[in-house]
Amino acid sequence: VLVGYVVLEDGVSEGEVREELRGRLPEYMVPQAVVRVERMPLTPNGKVDRRALPDPAQARAASRSPFVAPQTEIEQAIAAVWRQALHVEEVGLNDNFFDLGGGSLVMFVVYSQLKAMFLDDPAVQALTMVDMFQYPTVGSLAKRLTEHQSEQPSFELAQDRAAKQRAVRDRQGRAVRARRSSNE
Repeated sequence: VLVGYVVLEDGVSEGEVREELRGRLPEYMVPQAVVRVERMPLTPNGKVDRRALPDPAQARAASRSPFVAPQTEIEQAIAAVWRQALHVEEVGLNDNFFDLGGGSLVMFVVYSQLKAMFLDDPAVQALTMVDMFQYPTVGSLAKRLTEHQSEQPSFELAQDRAAKQRAVRDRQGRAVRARRSSNE
């Protein structure tokens, strides 16, 4: 877990620091927790005394947004996959994947699990890794998937799927016939 310890001026919040860092750093470099300290504890040599810094777990719990439970089926599914992958007890609608301790490798695991879980859902199958990074909350990702579902009518989806299945069967049939004729 990446933690940032800061001495802040009055009126500046930890959330504002994180937002500023998001504008300057790649998402994986933004601290999951920003901990406010009155002053940096120093060793006798004048270096930061890391052992004297406060526990980041308490700061992380305090910095999370209020819990909003996922409501729809897709929101609940995303939250369940995140809970399992991130080893956390609860994931709310507005919780940020990276704030919960996620990184790019865990994001790939989540991406793969969602694709496998929703094989028949064209919106999920059209999901890209870039989408996963662009929509880092359960709510924003679910909204993106819901919007994508409504972009193509279901009749067109069924026709498209049937055409793809016919093309696969035709290719398989040609391959089998070619093997048979080469063996004869």
